[in-house]
Amino acid sequence: MADHSAAPSSNRPASQQASRARERLFAGLEKIYQDLEAELQQFGPRCQQSGFCCDFEAAGHTLFASSVEMAYLKAREKVGQKPVTANRCPLLVDGRCSVHRHRGLGCRVYFCDPAFAGPMPDIHERFYKRIQNLWQEAGAEAGIDWAYRPWLDWLSEPEPEE
Repeated sequence: MADHSAAPSSNRPASQQASRARERLFAGLEKIYQDLEAELQQFGPRCQQSGFCCDFEAAGHTLFASSVEMAYLKAREKVGQKPVTANRCPLLVDGRCSVHRHRGLGCRVYFCDPAFAGPMPDIHERFYKRIQNLWQEAGAEAGIDWAYRPWLDWLSEPEPEE
C-alpha cells in the first residue's frame, strides 16, 4: 500500500472524499447482496459446494463482474494478480471459494440446482441493474469507472499502482 502521508495537503481532502465515497458505495453493494440473500432464501436453491460452478468450461458459462464488484472484492480480500491457466476460477482453493464472503453477483446467483435455472436469469438481471444504479449514484465520486467484463479478465490483470 502506498504511503500517502507525504501527499500535498491540497490532495488530502479529495482523496479522503473519494475514500469515503468508496466506502459508501461498498456499503450499498453489501446491502444489495443482503437483499439478494433474502430473496434467494425464498427459492431455497441447493448448493452442493462441489466447486463445479468455478470450473467455467465444465459448467458451460462465462462469469462476468462489474468494476464495482471487483473494486469491492479487491478492497476486502488480498486477491492480487492471479495466473489464469485454465477456464477455472483461481480463487477456488482446495475445493472452496477463498473469497466466498465478498464474491460477486454472478457467483451469488449461480447454482447447480436445476430447479433454480428458471428464476436465476431474472434475479441476476434485477440485481445487476441495482448495482448499475448504485454506480450511477456514487461511482464517479468513488473514483470507479464503469466496466463489465469476464471475471477471469479482472483477475489476470496487474493491480494498479497507488
